[in-house]
Amino acid sequence: MRIFLNSRGFEQDKDYRWVEFKPDNSIKESRDFWSQEPIAKLPFFDEYSLSIGEFQNGENFFLATDLKSVRTDAKGREIRNSILFVSHIVEDIRKIALAFIFSGGKVEEELDLAIRESENQFGFESEYIQIKPILEKYNSFNIDLYRLASENIRYGKLYFKETIESEVIEEIEKDEDGKVEEVVKVVKKDIFKLNESLSDELKRTLQEDDFKGREIHFIYTPFISKNELLQSGVGLAVGKEFSFELEKEIKTDSEIFQEIEVVEPKVKKFFSNLIDFRYEIASVVILIVILIPLSLSYLHLNSKIQQVVTDSQYLKVQNIKLSNINNLVKQKYLKIQREQESSIEKYRVSEAENSLLKKQALEFEEREKALLKEKEELEKKLNYYRKKYRRRR
Repeated sequence: MRIFLNSRGFEQDKDYRWVEFKPDNSIKESRDFWSQEPIAKLPFFDEYSLSIGEFQNGENFFLATDLKSVRTDAKGREIRNSILFVSHIVEDIRKIALAFIFSGGKVEEELDLAIRESENQFGFESEYIQIKPILEKYNSFNIDLYRLASENIRYGKLYFKETIESEVIEEIEKDEDGKVEEVVKVVKKDIFKLNESLSDELKRTLQEDDFKGREIHFIYTPFISKNELLQSGVGLAVGKEFSFELEKEIKTDSEIFQEIEVVEPKVKKFFSNLIDFRYEIASVVILIVILIPLSLSYLHLNSKIQQVVTDSQYLKVQNIKLSNINNLVKQKYLKIQREQESSIEKYRVSEAENSLLKKQALEFEEREKALLKEKEELEKKLNYYRKKYRRRR
């Protein structure tokens, strides 16, 4: 079992960083896991979140983020800890997750007490020998994986919000005669109640289900949307609140998880998050290529591609919002469409010219794939800096 921690020290220059607690009780700086797949795909929030997954090398991991701490930094801000456990034994990882979920917050409290301020290079310290016994203390679960998990994404509400009303008596002194008047006020308070039925099903699932073929097995996070579930490819997700699209399917008395049918593997496309089309963008690209007028030469096509590359580089530097990019792409699409409508009457080609046009179309598709790859890299870096900013905040 390997144990990693993301935290910071009191001093301003001792910012958040990942460290590893070694079995010999030494501590050393580690690589940045926020940018490593599949952790980079997780929908993180500035609240308590849990996840189980598998790295590409076959190691299993459990990640708990934004754990509360009694420590503060030099500006008086509460320091938040994130802890990562890595092991080749999936049963050990599942036991740790169950301990976090069903210990009633005791695991987090004891871990926080085990992490202390220090004058070392990190500003904090702990020992492997202190952390591991905390987990073993609450690991009273029997893991027996045998049940094949659903191919669909399952999700459910582990907590339900209830509003409680209570009466509070307040004394108000009148200004004129000094008499005291008692006023009864109704105070409303929201509390989260555990979904007992789903809690039992969650415990059974994490002890029995086999999530083979998925990088991310399980997520617990306060709020999640359908799009985030599909992007992460998680097998099972639970939380307190869901987007409206998921919320309308959830029943308060449900004893099983809801399911989202995964029709086909998720393939990221260049325009997937930019244009709200009902048809696949691949069909649009093919249509544009077929109807492209003869007046657009190879140099003109190359110029268009170079413009897209320039736009991508500009996005990386300026961090333009996706909504602005959406408008830009729509404008370009409408411009090309108008050019097609004005040129289609002149579209007459010989057999040789058709062959040349098909060759240009193939070259255009290859260049588009290259742009797709570059765009994915830019999105990963953008998500990395956003997450890093949240950690620092």
